[in-house]
Amino acid sequence: MMMLKKSILALFLLSILFSCKKKAIISTVETAYWFGGGIENMILLKGTIQSDGTQTVTKLYDGGLYDPLVALEIHPGTKEIYWAEMDIEPVTSSNFTCYVNKGDTSGGPKQRILSLPQLVISAMAVEPVSRKLYYVVYDEKAVGEYLYRCNLDGTGNTMLFSSFKFGDVVSINIDGANNKIYVVENDLESLPRKESSVYKANLDGTGTPVLLYNKASLPIRVAEIDRFTGIAIDGSNLYIASSQGSATGTSYLFKGDVNGNPATTVISSGGSANHPISTVLGLNIDSKHRYLYWISRSNSTSQDAGVVYKVPLAAAATSTPKLIFKDINLHGGLFGPIEIGN
Repeated sequence: MMMLKKSILALFLLSILFSCKKKAIISTVETAYWFGGGIENMILLKGTIQSDGTQTVTKLYDGGLYDPLVALEIHPGTKEIYWAEMDIEPVTSSNFTCYVNKGDTSGGPKQRILSLPQLVISAMAVEPVSRKLYYVVYDEKAVGEYLYRCNLDGTGNTMLFSSFKFGDVVSINIDGANNKIYVVENDLESLPRKESSVYKANLDGTGTPVLLYNKASLPIRVAEIDRFTGIAIDGSNLYIASSQGSATGTSYLFKGDVNGNPATTVISSGGSANHPISTVLGLNIDSKHRYLYWISRSNSTSQDAGVVYKVPLAAAATSTPKLIFKDINLHGGLFGPIEIGN
């Protein structure tokens, strides 16, 4: 009898221990990075969803007072994180500097790797094989946009394109293996925005950029006040976000390819201000798990609250977008990068 009691007690203790261990093992299933905070103090945030559904948002890095954070990129292999910060205090037409900072996805020490007086960075991308950082700047004096490349420590800074001559570049994607860069731009010369376009060009600056898509080439003609807010590339497939320019407008996700063949409509907001894609600020792809992600405002009138959605790439047009993060702190700009990783 004593032996039986000991055996039962041992099994009971093992069951408790096993139960506790099961509850303690919570693996990260979703991680995203974006810019939040108000206009006075923008911040770089990391959001994590655990396997039990717990949502955690933590601040990785602060921006300075009145210093907007304007571009974001993560190295997919090393988890180094790069972002651009505008130093505009005091604000004058001849006294501002854009910095490129380097940190990591755990919020470790920040390094300042580039200092660019009187230049505004609008988009960045990392090419992981060559370990190069590409970025687009607007030169206020020359009134043009330029593509630069540097090493991931900021050395070897080189201008590749003398000028885009496209418009306002808001997003770039790099295909280093094929020597290509994909550029999203909006024409800001006159308002309302009359044109938005996606271009493909050679990374080394040779040849002439090729127009892949504009508003007229898409299956649905979007409004003049609407704008392209991002692209994401998956192999030969290219996804475009077109965000509505008014509360009653319609936003779209389109799918084309890197050769500019006719695009199809993946998702339409149908004019709903509270639809998952009503105000898309940026796109990204999780190639490993095969999902398309985007970050949006909670609705078309909310300027400081956001949401993150995803759909499987294999069935993006037929799947209901899944809400990943909700009620997140979000900055008040028209464009906002989102990065996916751990």
